Amino acid sequence: MCSMASRTLLVNPKEEQRQAYMIANDALDALVKSLKVGSPISDAYVAAKNLIDSRKEGLQYHSNFGFGIGSQFKEEKLIINAKNNTPVEPGMVFHVRITLNNVHKDPSRSVIGIGDTLFIDKDGSANLLTSSIQKRYNDISY
Repeated sequence: MCSMASRTLLVNPKEEQRQAYMIANDALDALVKSLKVGSPISDAYVAAKNLIDSRKEGLQYHSNFGFGIGSQFKEEKLIINAKNNTPVEPGMVFHVRITLNNVHKDPSRSVIGIGDTLFIDKDGSANLLTSSIQKRYNDISY
């Protein structure tokens, strides 16, 4: 079994960087809440993408927001992108991540990244495995 967690640490951030971090945090929340049993994986990608696009025009992000973890560390058939119509099932494990590029250009480019590993429980709830506080997304958000 593998897991991943990632956080960007901002020291004296510019306002643009702080805002981008909050957008990434909210997008991760939308992503996880949209990984519902029976729904296609693409629904989660679209929910996060739409949130990012609605909050700040021009933010750049990856063509995927994570992947399933199974017998392979990165299950290619469980990539979280706009094209993956595989339904979410209980027992699936995902590394979810939001990475925003070119957030602030002066003096150098900034990248903001947030990611966690989560488990889809029998009851359909998403349980964070890499958080310092165990969270169930059907009850609590970030």
